[in-house]
Amino acid sequence: MEVEVVKGLRAAFIYKTVSQQYLDNTENENRIIPAYQVGDVRLRYNIGFKNMLKELELGLLISNVFNEKYAANGYTYSYIYGEQYTENFYYPQATRNYLLSVGLKF
Repeated sequence: MEVEVVKGLRAAFIYKTVSQQYLDNTENENRIIPAYQVGDVRLRYNIGFKNMLKELELGLLISNVFNEKYAANGYTYSYIYGEQYTENFYYPQATRNYLLSVGLKF
Protein backbone atom coordinates (compact mmCIF):
# COMPACT_ATOMS: atom_id res chain seq x y z
CA MET A 1 0.00 0.00 0.00
CA GLU A 2 1.35 3.38 -0.99
CA VAL A 3 0.76 6.52 1.10
CA GLU A 4 1.40 10.18 0.31
CA VAL A 5 3.73 11.44 3.05
CA VAL A 6 3.80 15.06 1.85
CA LYS A 7 2.61 16.63 -1.39
CA GLY A 8 4.37 14.84 -4.24
CA LEU A 9 6.17 12.25 -2.04
CA ARG A 10 4.73 8.74 -1.92
CA ALA A 11 6.10 5.88 0.19
CA ALA A 12 5.38 2.17 0.29
CA PHE A 13 6.58 -0.72 2.42
CA ILE A 14 6.48 -4.06 0.61
CA TYR A 15 6.79 -7.14 2.82
CA LYS A 16 7.02 -10.68 1.50
CA THR A 17 6.77 -13.90 3.53
CA VAL A 18 7.63 -17.20 1.85
CA SER A 19 7.19 -20.52 3.63
CA GLN A 20 9.66 -23.38 3.39
CA GLN A 21 10.04 -25.09 0.03
CA TYR A 22 11.36 -28.47 -1.02
CA LEU A 23 14.21 -28.69 -3.51
CA ASP A 24 12.53 -31.66 -5.22
CA ASN A 25 9.30 -33.67 -5.12
CA THR A 26 10.43 -36.20 -2.49
CA GLU A 27 9.35 -34.07 0.51
CA ASN A 28 12.59 -35.14 2.18
CA GLU A 29 13.27 -32.94 5.24
CA ASN A 30 16.98 -32.80 4.29
CA ARG A 31 16.11 -31.04 1.01
CA ILE A 32 14.39 -27.87 2.18
CA ILE A 33 14.84 -24.18 1.47
CA PRO A 34 14.03 -22.48 4.79
CA ALA A 35 11.21 -19.95 5.08
CA TYR A 36 12.16 -16.28 4.80
CA GLN A 37 10.75 -12.77 5.07
CA VAL A 38 11.97 -9.77 3.10
CA GLY A 39 10.95 -6.11 3.31
CA ASP A 40 11.43 -3.39 0.69
CA VAL A 41 10.89 0.38 0.92
CA ARG A 42 9.88 2.39 -2.16
CA LEU A 43 9.90 6.20 -2.31
CA ARG A 44 8.64 8.25 -5.27
CA TYR A 45 8.72 12.00 -5.65
CA ASN A 46 6.83 13.75 -8.46
CA ILE A 47 7.54 17.23 -9.71
CA GLY A 48 5.00 18.75 -12.13
CA PHE A 49 5.87 21.22 -14.89
CA LYS A 50 3.77 23.30 -17.30
CA ASN A 51 6.00 23.18 -20.35
CA MET A 52 7.04 20.40 -22.74
CA LEU A 53 8.13 18.23 -19.80
CA LYS A 54 4.90 17.54 -17.89
CA GLU A 55 6.28 15.51 -15.00
CA LEU A 56 9.55 14.34 -13.46
CA GLU A 57 9.47 11.37 -11.07
CA LEU A 58 12.44 10.49 -8.88
CA GLY A 59 12.38 7.06 -7.28
CA LEU A 60 14.35 5.13 -4.70
CA LEU A 61 13.86 1.43 -4.00
CA ILE A 62 15.65 -0.10 -1.03
CA SER A 63 15.39 -3.86 -1.42
CA ASN A 64 15.91 -6.22 1.52
CA VAL A 65 15.89 -3.27 3.92
CA PHE A 66 16.49 -5.56 6.96
CA ASN A 67 19.59 -7.06 5.27
CA GLU A 68 18.34 -10.67 5.54
CA LYS A 69 20.53 -13.50 4.27
CA TYR A 70 18.34 -16.03 2.49
CA ALA A 71 18.10 -18.36 -0.48
CA ALA A 72 15.04 -18.15 -2.71
CA ASN A 73 15.77 -21.23 -4.82
CA GLY A 74 18.18 -24.08 -5.34
CA TYR A 75 18.46 -27.67 -6.46
CA THR A 76 19.52 -31.08 -5.21
CA TYR A 77 21.68 -33.68 -6.92
CA SER A 78 22.18 -37.34 -5.99
CA TYR A 79 24.80 -39.70 -7.36
CA ILE A 80 26.47 -43.00 -6.57
CA TYR A 81 30.23 -43.17 -6.09
CA GLY A 82 30.68 -46.37 -4.13
CA GLU A 83 27.75 -45.21 -1.99
CA GLN A 84 24.92 -42.75 -2.59
CA TYR A 85 25.60 -39.05 -2.05
CA THR A 86 23.09 -36.24 -2.11
CA GLU A 87 24.16 -32.62 -2.37
CA ASN A 88 21.97 -29.54 -1.97
CA PHE A 89 22.83 -26.28 -3.73
CA TYR A 90 21.28 -22.92 -2.86
CA TYR A 91 21.27 -19.58 -4.68
CA PRO A 92 21.81 -16.80 -2.13
CA GLN A 93 19.92 -13.59 -2.78
CA ALA A 94 21.28 -10.06 -2.56
CA THR A 95 21.49 -8.39 0.82
CA ARG A 96 20.38 -4.76 1.11
CA ASN A 97 20.59 -3.03 -2.27
CA TYR A 98 19.43 0.22 -3.83
CA LEU A 99 17.87 1.29 -7.11
CA LEU A 100 17.50 4.92 -8.18
CA SER A 101 15.17 5.80 -11.04
CA VAL A 102 14.16 8.85 -13.03
CA GLY A 103 10.89 8.97 -14.97
CA LEU A 104 9.96 11.64 -17.51
CA LYS A 105 6.51 12.40 -18.94
CA PHE A 106 6.27 14.61 -22.00
